[in-house]
Amino acid sequence: MKNIRKRELITQILSELEPDENGYKPGPVMVGNIIELLFCKIAHDVGWGRDVALRDLCSFTFIVKKARRGHIPGVAGSCLEIPEQVVLKFKPGRRMRECMGRLTVSEAKKILKKKKRNHV
Repeated sequence: MKNIRKRELITQILSELEPDENGYKPGPVMVGNIIELLFCKIAHDVGWGRDVALRDLCSFTFIVKKARRGHIPGVAGSCLEIPEQVVLKFKPGRRMRECMGRLTVSEAKKILKKKKRNHV
């Protein structure tokens, strides 16, 4: 299954938009700018410590992960300290969980296997 890129997202949105009463329909550049501004605004607000909630779709917040010890795979006895850090937390909303409910475990495993094979 092919990943969705911004260009395809813009095309899909444009195909679903209806012209207004004056016959105006925004172009791909305007829709692209709106999408870009939306994600930049979310990143900016979360970066300043604000939670962003898109009702029924998802929410973005941050958490502080505690400092911990890590190991380098394949190196015996290797140990390094990982400092505490601020990380982004994504929580799916009701609509997104419903859409994900359509995907069965066996279908998801097949898709992930294909992705892994294509990245190697």
